[in-house]
Amino acid sequence: MRMREQECPSCKKLLNSTSGAFEDITPKPRDITICLYCGLAMEWDEDMNAMPLSEMQLWELPTETFVQIKRVQVAIVAMKAARN
Repeated sequence: MRMREQECPSCKKLLNSTSGAFEDITPKPRDITICLYCGLAMEWDEDMNAMPLSEMQLWELPTETFVQIKRVQVAIVAMKAARN
């Protein structure tokens, strides 16, 4: 799904789309997104700005959600390593 273009707070890449992990859904505030360039976990705020999650916020997530985020982040690191 196309979103308003915004810069990743970590890697500064321009982000302009999003998708659901398991189905195509429209994101809503408090949903989590991950930058596929650098792996930064973010949460949509009320204005649909992707705001970075702190380590404390990550640890406070349900275990299953935390594990899913970490799996995606590991996959991103592996993809980047395979390209180099």
